[in-house]
Amino acid sequence: MNGGATVRSEHASRAQVWRFQITCQSARAEDIHAMTDAARPISRATFLRYVDPASLREVERALGYRSGPGGNPDVLHIANDWSVGYFRSTYQGRPCVYLVWSGIEHVFSVDPDSLDGCGPT
Repeated sequence: MNGGATVRSEHASRAQVWRFQITCQSARAEDIHAMTDAARPISRATFLRYVDPASLREVERALGYRSGPGGNPDVLHIANDWSVGYFRSTYQGRPCVYLVWSGIEHVFSVDPDSLDGCGPT
């Protein structure tokens, strides 16, 4: 799968990666409230075990962060930003992880067409 890290589903025999799905700005408020009410904090390392690296890179770049190792200490990397939080929950009934940046939830989950992915084993 594009050379990226994959996540083994507990309910499927093939590997799954969780990709960016939606932000709270585009989602229904009741779905986001249910997700955040059921959430538990996780580390960035745990978050990275779930998400497709390419999908995460796109989100990080859109937020203005540099992805990967960089030589410029003046450039903020998302991994070093104390204000970003990481969580695990469910979104519309399927497992998800999300990051919160500037009060905006960025949700990563299995693609809607393959709802059997349940995270790393």
